[in-house]
Amino acid sequence: MVWLPKWLAFRVNPVPFLVDNFVTAAVKELPVGSIVFDAGAGECRYASLFSHCTYISLDFGKGDPLWNYKRLSVIGDLLSLPLRDEVFDAAICTQTMEHISNPFVLLQGLFRVLKPGGRLFLTAPQIWPIHQSPHDFFRFTYYGLECLFDHAGFVVESIQPHGGYFLYLAGSLSHMHRALFPLGRPFLKRLLLSPLQFFVVFFASFLGPLVLYTLDCFNKNYALNYECKCQKPVSTPSESHQYH
Repeated sequence: MVWLPKWLAFRVNPVPFLVDNFVTAAVKELPVGSIVFDAGAGECRYASLFSHCTYISLDFGKGDPLWNYKRLSVIGDLLSLPLRDEVFDAAICTQTMEHISNPFVLLQGLFRVLKPGGRLFLTAPQIWPIHQSPHDFFRFTYYGLECLFDHAGFVVESIQPHGGYFLYLAGSLSHMHRALFPLGRPFLKRLLLSPLQFFVVFFASFLGPLVLYTLDCFNKNYALNYECKCQKPVSTPSESHQYH
């Protein structure tokens, strides 16, 4: 809802703002001159935040046909990173894990290209509708993320939920109009139902989420999304981790 003021849009649909805030805070933790890898960068929306760093972005450039991928440093496969070992001081990976057919291989690759002591800043959804189909494969729980990071070799610093039960309800409500008023209906039917559709959109996508936001508290059991911080140990085992 780009027409809403930011403070109100945040309360109606907080996850995009929480992800942006997470990345903005991560930038402040990186020293000047850090070499940063944006894995699954899409349109490189965060590139300007890393002006004090060397910023390298990679995406396969097919997730959303409406996006402009021309700003990418590399168009490539996240499951087979065309990058040298231990190059980067930090990696960011936002809202990308669900689009990867083997998330563990992705994390192994990120572990490989990070320097010892390098940081990973990652976000991933737990409850979210299918998007960018057919490139949408997984959702993640707190424990699933913790397990994946551990087996890839990372030390988990924090895994924080975005939202709780009431934002979960708000997220479900916001898609009600798509279920009640699917695309492809005859024009006359669309016209006759337009007043009801307007009411449903107003209630389910605006008023309902706004009210539910005021009741919410963050809870990993019902989180819409997670923000994660991990680190590659300064000294690592000589043999790679195996996932069982």
